[in-house]
Amino acid sequence: MERVSIRETRLNFVNPSERYETKMIVLHHLGNENGVDTDTPAEEVHRWHKNQGYAGIGYHFVIRKNGTIERGRPIWALGAHAYGENWHSIGILISGTYIGNNQPTNAQIESAAMLIANLCADYAIPTTRANIVGHCDLMTTDCPGKNLYARLEEIIGKANWYRYGAVKPDVLDKPTTIYQEEMLSEHFAKSEFWCRGQDQHTCNCGHSLKIWQELINLLEELRKLCGNRPLYINSGYRCREHNAAIDGVPNSQHCLGTAADVARPDGLSFNDFKSCVEKLPFDGIGIYRESDFIHVDVREGGVGAGYRW
Repeated sequence: MERVSIRETRLNFVNPSERYETKMIVLHHLGNENGVDTDTPAEEVHRWHKNQGYAGIGYHFVIRKNGTIERGRPIWALGAHAYGENWHSIGILISGTYIGNNQPTNAQIESAAMLIANLCADYAIPTTRANIVGHCDLMTTDCPGKNLYARLEEIIGKANWYRYGAVKPDVLDKPTTIYQEEMLSEHFAKSEFWCRGQDQHTCNCGHSLKIWQELINLLEELRKLCGNRPLYINSGYRCREHNAAIDGVPNSQHCLGTAADVARPDGLSFNDFKSCVEKLPFDGIGIYRESDFIHVDVREGGVGAGYRW
């Protein structure tokens, strides 16, 4: 996956708090009251926010009209961009005001998509509409402007392409015959189940990929029950070293290649997703409603052994 280039601004903050969880990316615009569409740099927004009593710019990134991505608040720090939602989110400002006839540039759309792809990979965030939102999805506001908000699905689609490219067939919906060497089944690729390191990139543990076919078969059935919606794997195989590093249980099914944590598919409520999962003979089912995923495993070969939590 291509990595974005970020212009370092070296802005000064006084003891910013650390953000301990990252599950969401929030898009914003400047929202000038007079509708003037300005290309404002991160340094200027930083000055504005300081004058308003903030520690500094509340957004983590600013994307300029020419597509340049500028550093705002440190990526590890708690933002100040979406009241009540800052504790688990990253804020991206698309510089400009997107009301009336004002439109984001194509360069901004592409940069936003690639940045989101990078962030989703780094923090294991599903690249879905539930996890990539406009400010107005969280509270009553016109931000990020109707014209940018109208392109949110496009940005997410491009982010999926940048993140997975040809090795993520459930995004591109390609048949097995095209990516034979990468595939475990029609819709699931080997790369989706690789062990991930602490930084959410591929783990360098050297352990071979071990995924039970019974698990893949049931995941294909689950995809059908979910209306043929793409399913995204938050966590598949884990080497024991990585499993211990993230405080996984010592006998985790992930270490045996019999388990997957599956993100709720876009367009399906969590209850409907849970209902689909429970119709299939998974041996273990773990419900993680707050994190928007369900653990499934085939520890006894996919006979419906009844382990639930």
